[in-house]
Order: sequence, then C-alpha cells, then structure tokens
Amino acid sequence: MLDVWFDPRQMQKVVNNLVSNAIKYTNKGKISIYPLENKKLVIEDTGIGISKEDIPRIFDKGFTGYN
Repeated sequence: MLDVWFDPRQMQKVVNNLVSNAIKYTNKGKISIYPLENKKLVIEDTGIGISKEDIPRIFDKGFTGYN
C-alpha cells in the first residue's frame, strides 16, 4: 500500500473529474461509486474505457487522450 498526502480541495477536483468522465463516457451500462475499507474509494463504470495506445501515458503530466 502507498501512503499519499494530498490537498482536500485538489482531491475533490480529482474525484469530480473522475465522476464527470464516467457520466460523459457511459451512455449505457452503470456507474458505481462505493467505499472500501481503509478510506479507499472506488469509482468504476462500464463506459468506453481508455484506448490501449493511451494507457501507458495516463499518468504523464498534462496528457489528454483521444477521447
């Protein structure tokens, strides 16, 4: 497990972005948001996903994928 220190306002922006993208790219299917033990949050959807070409770059600063 990795301990992470964060600014609550910035974390709120991250969560809002994840939920917004889940809604934006899930025309059919479902979006689930639920807590796990140890203060973990799960946001998952059945949307279009991330293209295979973009996956290696998703953590690159400033990277935005094709979609």
